[in-house]
Amino acid sequence: MQKYPAGFPNGIAPLDSNSYIPDINIPNYGRYQSDYGFENATLSNLTLTSGVLAITAGQTTGTATKIVTPTDIDKWGNLKVTCADDDSSNLATVTIKDIAHNVLIAAVTLINGINFIDLSTIVTGTYPTLEVVYTLVRDSTGDATPLLSSTSVVWEGDFVGWRDIVEVDITPEAAQLDIIIPSGYKALELSFLDILVGTGSASFFRLRFNSDSGNNYNNSIGFMNVGGGSTSTTVSVSGDFRIQNIASQIKTCLGFVVHGSTGSIEEDRGGIWKNSSDEINTISLYLDAGTLGSGKVIVRGYK
Repeated sequence: MQKYPAGFPNGIAPLDSNSYIPDINIPNYGRYQSDYGFENATLSNLTLTSGVLAITAGQTTGTATKIVTPTDIDKWGNLKVTCADDDSSNLATVTIKDIAHNVLIAAVTLINGINFIDLSTIVTGTYPTLEVVYTLVRDSTGDATPLLSSTSVVWEGDFVGWRDIVEVDITPEAAQLDIIIPSGYKALELSFLDILVGTGSASFFRLRFNSDSGNNYNNSIGFMNVGGGSTSTTVSVSGDFRIQNIASQIKTCLGFVVHGSTGSIEEDRGGIWKNSSDEINTISLYLDAGTLGSGKVIVRGYK
C-alpha cells in the first residue's frame, strides 16, 4: 500500500523532507520515485535484519554499497535514512559517489533520527547512476553498533507534459535577452509580460532562434517579427507564443501580442524558422533599435 508522508496533503512534500514511495503520480508535480531499503546493497562486515543494518558481531567497521540507477529521471531529489544508537563510541556516515567511484558528496555524519541529504545539485545528465556508501564504525567490538534503517533515494521522473523551464526578469535594460533551452522539449510556450520597448526611435520587437541571423525565417531577413509595433515612445508589450520544436521539422511559431501605451493594439503573429535539423537551444529577444526595458519572460516546455 502506498503511504503518503505525514503532514503533507495528497502526498506532496518538499524534496528536502519527504518519504515518497515509488511511482506516486502527482498531477502538475511530476512523478516522484524512490529506490528503497538496503536489500540490494553489497554488505561488508554488516548484517541486515528485518530492514535494519548493523555491524556484524566481532567487527568494528563495515560498509553497505548500493547502486541506484533510475530508468526514468529528470533530476535527483534526496537521500533519506534513519539512524539509531549513535553515541560517542560509534559513528555512521553516508558518501555519494558516481559509478566510477568518484566522490560527489563527501562523507556526511549521521545523527540519531531521520537524516536527509540533498542530491539536487548532482547533474543527472552527467551522473545518471549513483553509488551510495553507508559506513558504520565503533571503537571496539564490545561497543554498541549504530543502526540504520528506512533508507531511500528519491528522484523526479521525466514525465510527459508541460513544465516550467525558466522565468527571467529583465533588469537592468539589455540590448538582447538570450534564453537557453534544454534539449528534449517537443514544443515550447513563450510568454512575455509588460516588456518596455522603444527609446525614442521607431522599434520592432524581434525573435531569433539558435543565434541564426541568416535568411532562414519566413520574412527572410534574419529574424522573426513577433510584434511590438513601431513607436517612437516607450510602450509595454505582452504576448504568448507556441513554438513547435521537432528537430527534423521546420519550426512554426504562432501567437499574439498586445502593445501600445494602453495595451490598445492587438496583433496575431506567426512565422516559421526554416531549420529542419536542430532543436531550438536558444531563444533571443531583442529590438531593431534601442533596448529592452523592464519586464518578465517565461518559457515552458512540453516533453
